[in-house]
Amino acid sequence: MKTPDVVALLANAAGVGMVCALVSFLAVRPNAGGDKTKVGEAIYGAANLLFLCVGLTGTMILVNNNVVRAFAVGAAIALVRFRVKLDDKSANASLLFAILAGIACGLGELVLAWTLLAAYVALSAFLAVVLRVVAGPVRSPEVSDPVV
Repeated sequence: MKTPDVVALLANAAGVGMVCALVSFLAVRPNAGGDKTKVGEAIYGAANLLFLCVGLTGTMILVNNNVVRAFAVGAAIALVRFRVKLDDKSANASLLFAILAGIACGLGELVLAWTLLAAYVALSAFLAVVLRVVAGPVRSPEVSDPVV
């Protein structure tokens, strides 16, 4: 598959994923009640739809109507997912994109691997900006105010 085709497919997937994420966020937002922490969690939950949409588009490009590749991708995701403990919600998206990029490199699909990496970085940066704007700066829970 040519580079413009891969970029066009992933861009369309990002557009569809953003609409899905927006609809999901708007449906959940009233339950937050103005609490910035709950709003941030709602954004993270909605962002999972965005990452899944783009990631699974990359998976379909990678599989390319090949049953053996489909089973290999499924087995790799299952193997890594159940062997790695994920504490953070964003770690799931990182894991998905890392597996897909690694398999793409192994199959010689370097354009797809680098395009998936660029899509992941762009989506993560977009999510970070949205979280800063909506939920405000996040303080680490380990940092406490000094006692005087």
